[in-house]
Amino acid sequence: MKKLSFFTVCIICFSGCNNEITDSTGNGENVADRQTLELRMPDATEVALYSAATESECIISHVWVLEFNSAGTTLLNSQLIDSSRIVNNGQALQLLPQLSFRPQSGNRIVCVANSDITQYPHPQASSMTVSNINACFPLKLNKYYRGGARLPMYGDMSWPSSYTCEMKRAVAKIQVRMGAGVSDATGNFTAENVRFTVCNAAGEGYVQPADSVQGIASPAKGAATDTFNLLQKTNVTERELALYLHEYPSATKTVTGGAVSDSVFHTDRQHVILKKNNDAGSPTFYRLDFYNSTTKKFMDTKRNHHYLFTIQKIHSEGYPSALMAGNNPGSNIEYSVRIDDDLSCIVSNGQYALVMSADTGYVPAGVAVTDYTVVTARYQLPPEMNKLGDSTENNVSVTNGTMTLVSPASAQLSDTNREIKINTSDSFTQGIITFKLGNITRHFHVKAK
Repeated sequence: MKKLSFFTVCIICFSGCNNEITDSTGNGENVADRQTLELRMPDATEVALYSAATESECIISHVWVLEFNSAGTTLLNSQLIDSSRIVNNGQALQLLPQLSFRPQSGNRIVCVANSDITQYPHPQASSMTVSNINACFPLKLNKYYRGGARLPMYGDMSWPSSYTCEMKRAVAKIQVRMGAGVSDATGNFTAENVRFTVCNAAGEGYVQPADSVQGIASPAKGAATDTFNLLQKTNVTERELALYLHEYPSATKTVTGGAVSDSVFHTDRQHVILKKNNDAGSPTFYRLDFYNSTTKKFMDTKRNHHYLFTIQKIHSEGYPSALMAGNNPGSNIEYSVRIDDDLSCIVSNGQYALVMSADTGYVPAGVAVTDYTVVTARYQLPPEMNKLGDSTENNVSVTNGTMTLVSPASAQLSDTNREIKINTSDSFTQGIITFKLGNITRHFHVKAK
């Protein structure tokens, strides 16, 4: 997440408590010598092209601020802050929020946002430690979250290393879209009449990233027809465009916890079902899997990752029921899966992939920079393909903004990481670097910060 763009959610905390969700403190004292605490979360400004969050994905309904001793074994202070005390909630603004208790140097600060626990004091306050956070803040109420829901988030820091707690969403974001120039043999496979849902999703999950790539197995085979969301459409709410799941090791486990090879199809593995409504006749259904066509392996569903399925070609009608589609490997349809995460951003066309170390780059504001590395990039090929040759179909170029591409000198990508270096002037604010790899085109934003 550190490689994503950020904004600051601002919190002003005062003393006092009552029986409802409110601004609360464990010691009930006003502290004259206050400290600041910033919650840093993904930027909500690049929704159209990147994995960064939308504004509603950053809104907090309430947040627990917990101070533990340095070992994380004793809870010293806690506050439950509701939305009325969260200034500019979800907006890309910076203020200096204040805590109503003063954390001691070396202590550990944990922030849990949008949890299911809204009672203050916390019912498990006397026994709470960092290691049992998942038990104290369980995520059990939803099979998945719909767009517009207040997403659970978690942050952990040592005070006062930066006065900044970087938050991670405790769920994965799933979207499906139509590719540009999609080939459709059915004639009516459009964003207006196709919906999607996720089947065999874990019914429970964890809030703490220390337990990453896990999930609590909960049988959820199949899907009700009323759970289908839209792919894309004009004049729709964000709620209709995305689903958010608990993370789960879906590459090697079925939803019931059974072991499965990460390279073998299994009906009980987590998957996406598309429902196409025909103008005349019954709807038909298609299955999409969390499958990397470059590595030829199925993928885990990880928290704070964005999985974007892109439909490229529809060969014929799908299955007559969601159950039949789910029981068979995806057929009659071609698609790709793009994964944006905190380590790399992968765009694949089913043959080869562009892998980058970030989805947005930054340079210092107000100063000129020279030979400044904003990202690393390489291409990834399946075993049966040779190296891509140097050509105009494999290049890096500056297409917008007052900056100059310095490296790679040949402006070509390779199958090993290359540092993308630029020069900018002191007046630089933002620009775009374009990566072209075969029929993959990726616009990389660079900003002064």
